[in-house]
Amino acid sequence: MAEAVARSLGLDASSAGLSASEGAPATPEALEAGASRGLDLSAHRSRPLSAELVDESDQILTMTEDHKSALLRRFPQANVRLLADHDIEDPYGSSLETYLSTLDSLSTHLHHFLATQP
Repeated sequence: MAEAVARSLGLDASSAGLSASEGAPATPEALEAGASRGLDLSAHRSRPLSAELVDESDQILTMTEDHKSALLRRFPQANVRLLADHDIEDPYGSSLETYLSTLDSLSTHLHHFLATQP
């Protein structure tokens, strides 16, 4: 969902996870939450974070401090920043309401991120 929001704001963004499998589609809840906010996640497929993706990235935003720490342990050269001043928990396996709340939080914090960039 973060990738879809970032792209809707004109950012060149891609999503990858430290524990993600390759090629899984967005969950039905993510699809519905995105659609309710005008975002199409139907083409999304998960992928694991790789050294190549890290090296190609100008900056990596994480949703939690644990993700940031784990990423830096695996890829110490990465330019990593926590998206918010608090953790934004992954809604995977949660209700649609949780997905909507997470999506709104991602949108708020990505707008702020964009506004604070030079």
